[in-house]
Amino acid sequence: MAAAPEETVSLRRLVSQCVDLAQRAGALIRGISEKAATEEGREALRLHDKGSGTGNFDPQTVADRQAQRCVVENLRALYGASLRVVGEEGDLGLEDSGDGEPVEIREPSASLLSDVWPEERVFRRDVVLPLSELCIWVDPLDGTKEFTQGRYEFVSTLIGVSQLGQPVAGVISEPYNVDPKGSLGRILWGCCVDPGVAVHLFGDASWQRPPRPPGRCLTLVSRSRTAGEVAEALERLGEPGTAGPWPPGDAGPLVTGTLETGGAGHKVARVVDGAADLWLFPRPGTSRWDTCAAEAMLEACGGVLRDRSGGRICYDPDTSMGNSEGVLAGADEAIVAAAVRVCATLDVAKDSAGRPLLRPWLEQALKLPEKSLRAFCVEEDCVRGTHASVMRLKLCFSTDGVPVPEALILKRAAPRDSLHVALYTRECLFFETCSPMLRDQGVQIPEIFYEETTDGGCFLLMEDLIDKSFHKEPVLETEELASALVGLARLHGCSYESELFLSAVAALPEVPDTQPSAKQAGELWNKFLSSVPGMRESDSLAVVQDFGTRLAALSEKAQQGSKKCVVHGDFCSENIFLDSKGDTLFIDFKHASIGCPSSDVACLLLSSAFLEDLTQGKLL
Repeated sequence: MAAAPEETVSLRRLVSQCVDLAQRAGALIRGISEKAATEEGREALRLHDKGSGTGNFDPQTVADRQAQRCVVENLRALYGASLRVVGEEGDLGLEDSGDGEPVEIREPSASLLSDVWPEERVFRRDVVLPLSELCIWVDPLDGTKEFTQGRYEFVSTLIGVSQLGQPVAGVISEPYNVDPKGSLGRILWGCCVDPGVAVHLFGDASWQRPPRPPGRCLTLVSRSRTAGEVAEALERLGEPGTAGPWPPGDAGPLVTGTLETGGAGHKVARVVDGAADLWLFPRPGTSRWDTCAAEAMLEACGGVLRDRSGGRICYDPDTSMGNSEGVLAGADEAIVAAAVRVCATLDVAKDSAGRPLLRPWLEQALKLPEKSLRAFCVEEDCVRGTHASVMRLKLCFSTDGVPVPEALILKRAAPRDSLHVALYTRECLFFETCSPMLRDQGVQIPEIFYEETTDGGCFLLMEDLIDKSFHKEPVLETEELASALVGLARLHGCSYESELFLSAVAALPEVPDTQPSAKQAGELWNKFLSSVPGMRESDSLAVVQDFGTRLAALSEKAQQGSKKCVVHGDFCSENIFLDSKGDTLFIDFKHASIGCPSSDVACLLLSSAFLEDLTQGKLL
């Protein structure tokens, strides 16, 4: 046994030692299950519920503890404190805890892999890594629930090696599966940082991963957690067009078959050895020790492991251990990319009832013939707000002449309080009752293809403004402000031309007034200016303050005597789209009401103009 910790380590030696320890852990697990078969089962397993008090049964057995001690204590004895080791069962300590005989400390073999990973190679040197940059992730018995149920085919031991947060090598031992020589204990291992290694089946130097049958995507899902996000993802990935990038062409569904299995290690082993193609788990429920070995081995054979948004998992032992964004893993990068395109928006791509957004529902909402919508996709850069989400849909039709554009905006509001429920309901009703009148008067607002209000919010499918070359700017130039004011005058003018329009807006449900009064607006303006860095030293401070005060006073005076009209209520750059011709289009009518027209002007200038425009007198 080495007397002192090494500062660096040969990756070939380290992985060989991990394979040896995985073999020994597997033998321990099998021995304990044999005892459990002859004694009273749970008594022999010395079962402990780690989830006690949480409502989530999370069993730990003597096999978990003994297998972890076998791996962790031997690695610590070999490398000391220089090598960081994280085990699922926590720090069990080096002493025996009454689980049986103390773990044997015996130096693991460093040359088990010499047949496929020779020490001397003509063109490449061995990969040598600093111990201080490495972390070993150990799941001593993955699939403990299945182990306690006697479903041993789902049990595995996982040992992953990461360097500076990224996986570099992995070992998956299946204690109850048959190895190439016909004995129990099958081990897959791989390394993704040495291009000459890839993935191997221990004991069979000639083994190679078989190619995936064309068009197949056999998808593995959990035996116990198939509801929620997993079921929704399967529904969506079973629709046409999901197998490839957009536009879909002749692409069919991504998922061509499903299989419920237990254990993260078992699922990855089946993907690595070619028996399956995708592990689908777009929800919390796995941890770093479940995926480090898996990701290294998948990358070694040309695949990837990502979270549901397509991000990489960071294996930093000083951060959270849970994979809160789920896991998508496959030996074909294109399959995982296709799964990410759907899973990244599962949380917001819902229909009006909160179910996954699917092709038949869209056809019904858009009043299209059955199967006329060949496929659709949701762009990944969705806007997720506190009370509402906005996303862009792309549509592909089976026939020409469909009276719906190939891109739409979906706005789905699920407010968290009664005020915003009322506001979004009000917006839906505004579009339903007032859109035709505004369009007749030349006011540009989005065309609505479907709207629905429910007790929990509202749902809108509207035209895609980006597709029509409209754009938004955070602050408007002088000419853009002028265009916005022209459009605003047209909106206000509709009130004078149409009593029907006034009546329709007046009939909208009332909501509490959340807009500041004219006097409050002036005070807020001055408070804002005082917070701008350098503004107190600016010669223009007095001019700007004077402008805000005069504009607020003007608005207050105008409210006393001017004729009331329909006002937008939140008229700022965020709700104004412009095109290259200077035309304007307005969105977000939650606050539309009967009021003073100057309030919209004040809101626009105080929120969306450049300070120099205000100070140089261009707008006065």
